Amino acid sequence: MLTEVLYLTRKGDRQQLAADIRKALEPLGVTVAVREGTRDLAVTLSGHGLSALVHLDARAQSEAPMIHWHEAQRDLVGAVRGAWSDVNNIHRRKATSFPCSMIDVIERLQRGFQAAADGSAFMPYPAGTEMAAAGDHRVEPGTVGRVVDCSHEHVRLRFADHRVLCFAPDAVALVPQQVAA
Repeated sequence: MLTEVLYLTRKGDRQQLAADIRKALEPLGVTVAVREGTRDLAVTLSGHGLSALVHLDARAQSEAPMIHWHEAQRDLVGAVRGAWSDVNNIHRRKATSFPCSMIDVIERLQRGFQAAADGSAFMPYPAGTEMAAAGDHRVEPGTVGRVVDCSHEHVRLRFADHRVLCFAPDAVALVPQQVAA
């Protein structure tokens, strides 16, 4: 069992959950730091180009603490199954998880950092990257658009005429950057 902690009202339970998080995440190459407050512990995790923060707060009214994913090295994919389901739309480098239990906190942290380690947590191409479409009935081959969002299953490009079209990742190619002589 990942943890036996059910509530965060006791200091000993908060410390035990922080220790359980450390025990589960350090073997994955994740650095875990714990800062103690008056009635809470802040557990900060970082590794593989991603960070997370979990507040173990005695005053919290929820079943389990939220996980704040942040400081991603690249834009995050919209969802990592079992870790987070939505990403901040403004800058795409933050997400939030809402675990339903203390065990779920640890499992979501594991899944998120495993996805960061294998690269599936990140968009293959950052938003704004220029890409050329291979061409189909919608656009001419080589038509250049800018990435709106992408995952391992799709790349959405915005073209000069403001159309946004979705392509398979193998149907687009990076536009080579011109180097000034």
